[in-house]
Amino acid sequence: MALYDTNSNPLHEIVLTSLALGAIIGTSLTLCLVQKTKNTPLFAYSIILCIYYLNEFCSTAKYQTKIVKAKSFLIWGNNGNREFLLMQTATIWEFLFTRSLVCVKLLHAFFGITYKKQTNTFSIVLGLAMIAVGLFIRTLAMKTCGSSFSHYIETTNRKQKLITTGIYGWFRHPSYLGFWLFAVGCQVLLGNSVGLVINLGVLSWFFKRRIEFEEWFLVHRIFGDQYLQYRMNVGNWIPFVILKKDL
Repeated sequence: MALYDTNSNPLHEIVLTSLALGAIIGTSLTLCLVQKTKNTPLFAYSIILCIYYLNEFCSTAKYQTKIVKAKSFLIWGNNGNREFLLMQTATIWEFLFTRSLVCVKLLHAFFGITYKKQTNTFSIVLGLAMIAVGLFIRTLAMKTCGSSFSHYIETTNRKQKLITTGIYGWFRHPSYLGFWLFAVGCQVLLGNSVGLVINLGVLSWFFKRRIEFEEWFLVHRIFGDQYLQYRMNVGNWIPFVILKKDL
């Protein structure tokens, strides 16, 4: 008997997705090593994004085997995937545009500014650190939570276990915190000022709505007073995400 749902995991889809992501990583890594240009951070970003997708699937397959699906890469087929891809497209566009000759000429023509964006070593190091910590926290959250973890908001009681130990003893929603650090870190890595502001705004709005919606069900449908007590003892700690005190 298979440990996973074979109907939700067509092997050809998983293999082709993994091959495509691996090809992008290999190509980007080669470009990083061979062509050390102003676009090197963009190649690094491509590698990191592919690692994120692969990590989501591998972590789900290892720690949530019964619910893993071919779509657990989180590239397509899930709520929010389209918006995430749009944000990544905008991220790449801003990076390329702000370093293009067109941007230089527009700034000079309309504002009289002579400015050419340069690669900032500090922002690259800081961005990479945020990304690494974010992916570590998210993966650790999935491992610690085990079968109780889900990419979808739980609205019914399926006899889940409330995890309050390990990283969940420090952060109430560590997987969200990990994603926040990862997403913001990508903007810092690329030096995208507009993208950074937009990401901070969108992520704050998104996680506020999602967490408040999720915690209502955790209190009123699943764990009751047990979760209320946990909520009182363990903070949210996601920057700029201010939650209601009452559910």
